[in-house]
Amino acid sequence: MRRTLQPDSRQWEIVVLVARQSPITLAEMAENVGLARTSMRQQVDRLVAEGWLDRARRHGGRGRPVDVFSLSEQGRRLFANRTDEFLRGLLQEIADKQGWSKLRAAIKGVGRRLAGQLRPAVGEGTPRDRVHRLSDLLAERGALNDVTSSKGNLKLTLHTCPYHGMSEGLGEFCKMERDMISSLVGKKAHLTHCMPDGHARCVIEVDVGPARP
Repeated sequence: MRRTLQPDSRQWEIVVLVARQSPITLAEMAENVGLARTSMRQQVDRLVAEGWLDRARRHGGRGRPVDVFSLSEQGRRLFANRTDEFLRGLLQEIADKQGWSKLRAAIKGVGRRLAGQLRPAVGEGTPRDRVHRLSDLLAERGALNDVTSSKGNLKLTLHTCPYHGMSEGLGEFCKMERDMISSLVGKKAHLTHCMPDGHARCVIEVDVGPARP
């Protein structure tokens, strides 16, 4: 029988780690969490058996093949909006009745509304400050993400998608998020990786200039 994962549990910690670093090996998980490999294997085997994680075989290099783990479809839904099935049906209905061009225009309009709702919380300040505040807000809304910096660019990596289940085959949601970020940060954002296109995570880069000394 499948259990409900509790946010403060060891299993939840493992699932979040896999979401951030997949594909990841058992040894890498054990090192990150601080468990012995035997204990980690027991936890991971159970998560695989219950459908939260997927196991695959990685070949390459001189060593023996190793198992690597990633979030399953069921695992990704832990971070998705619980109304996704209804909304996916609603989107399909709009596309069928009104056409895909009107659906895309509607999604863009929703993005503008979301930007308006988030703008007071994101606030003013430098583009760099606003990206970090936006990252915190997205995390509060269920989007597990990280911000990294390199040569004047900030990279916002979304490991889980708050629109998962709705956005399957619809890159418009990623573009909506990109445009929303551009509007809130005041700098052009670039979508470099997109889950609906088959990538493991979405990546949006923003040229914010060098960090302050």
